[in-house]
Amino acid sequence: MKVFILSLLLLLAQCSSNTPTQRVIDNAECALTYDTNEALFTDSDTLIFGVNVIYFMNGDSSEYDRDFLEDKLEFVSSLFRPALISFKLLSYSNIEGVPSDRLVLSNSVRDKLVKYDINNYQFFGMMMNEPHVINIYVYNQPERTAFAGVAGGIGSDYLAIRKDYFDPPARTLVHELGHCLGLYHTHQADETDGYNIYTGDKVCDTPAGKSLSGRVDRECNMIKTYDALSDSIQKVNLMSYSYPFCRDSFTENQVLRMRWFIEQSKDLQSLLYNRHDLINRKLEEGILNLQ
Repeated sequence: MKVFILSLLLLLAQCSSNTPTQRVIDNAECALTYDTNEALFTDSDTLIFGVNVIYFMNGDSSEYDRDFLEDKLEFVSSLFRPALISFKLLSYSNIEGVPSDRLVLSNSVRDKLVKYDINNYQFFGMMMNEPHVINIYVYNQPERTAFAGVAGGIGSDYLAIRKDYFDPPARTLVHELGHCLGLYHTHQADETDGYNIYTGDKVCDTPAGKSLSGRVDRECNMIKTYDALSDSIQKVNLMSYSYPFCRDSFTENQVLRMRWFIEQSKDLQSLLYNRHDLINRKLEEGILNLQ
């Protein structure tokens, strides 16, 4: 308990030391606000998520191979390194036709399904998700769609992304994985100054701001400034709507929120590749504590 109280006081002091007095200092969801002796993992543990990649080829003659996908996840893991989170490829598949063994459909529905469409991501997620992994659905769909990528929700075991956003340095993939692990957009609607855990993106070091969509040029310069502080944080933030190649970082409290969110979610913990190692260690610690 002493360790918990000391850690919490240090986090509160750190967040308050560089913030205006009007900021809300209650960091319940910005910090690990539980006794770390009772947690599944400690703040020094790396959390490894298993991944299953499904590529809907839609006429593409080139399949993804393991080397390409492992390199992709290695890059993604490098951007999550501040949060001690990484991703491990466990399985993958390249799909062209409608697989009868994966989708149980009526004949009338199957006849209408002429291609895999990212707009139907929820349908494919419900029908094809593999258990105990994060499922990444990649769509070969270069025509304009309503979105480049989308997560199943804030806290989810799947996401969908267009191939033209997956193949380049995958910052859009990082963005959607951030949603899967509990992060909102930095420009989430917020009627306060943004430095609180109750509205907006629910972290206390990202000020309220407007979407940067259309407000950043391809050299990562602001075309129109809304608020200098908010813009400077959002422009490089992986959860913003800046250009993908401009985004390269999470804030300190986004990192803390992800780890807090995972600790609160048994569903997300079930996706951890190293979950059994963490559980076994807790069991061993429990036995030792009884002696």
